[in-house]
Amino acid sequence: MNIFYNQALKQTQNLKKDLNLFQSFITNNTPLATIPLQGQITVSLNSLFRTINEYEAMSKKEMNIEKQEKAISRVKNFKKQYSELKENFDDLKIKCKQIEHLNQKNELLERRVHTNVSSENPYGRTESKKLDEHENYTGPTRDFLKTTDLKLDEFLGRGQAILNDLIEQRISVKEVQRKMYNVVNILGLSKSTIRFIKRRVLQDKVKCLKLERFYNLSRCLDFFNCIINV
Repeated sequence: MNIFYNQALKQTQNLKKDLNLFQSFITNNTPLATIPLQGQITVSLNSLFRTINEYEAMSKKEMNIEKQEKAISRVKNFKKQYSELKENFDDLKIKCKQIEHLNQKNELLERRVHTNVSSENPYGRTESKKLDEHENYTGPTRDFLKTTDLKLDEFLGRGQAILNDLIEQRISVKEVQRKMYNVVNILGLSKSTIRFIKRRVLQDKVKCLKLERFYNLSRCLDFFNCIINV
């Protein structure tokens, strides 16, 4: 059970760091920079939730009463931290949207002021008209590229977070495998039994890799569908 405890502890610490970074982006009035970070935090929260559930399931199977009570207490604490982290994340997302909306509003007001000044100047009307035509021509293309770039950043952020999660799970599997082999050696099981266990472990690894590739492929398809639908 210590594996799940250490993994949940590490995930909680990383989430706190990411949320502090999220807060700093908002403080510096750079909401667009948070898009890939939001994807990473979302994946990390899901991973933490899954780890807590696995830890809770293992704690219920613990035969030692003292260890079981300790594990249940830790699970309860992790659930509380998870709720607080998720609530903090939701609040930061709301603040981020508010700042982004305010920035867009200010940008629109600046454009209106520029248009009014140009209309009062007869020499500036022609230039203003050219700028408007240029804006109408390049605006949709620029918006499309901007949206695509942001979606790509979010996709890469989610992919990196998923990769980190898979690495952590693989480390946990190796640790469990090592302990299992130690138990096997202590019990003195036959070589045929050990070979059977190794085959099952290899089959599980192959299934895990297939699921990982399928998931990455589905994410790529979702991303390109998002670009096409923009």
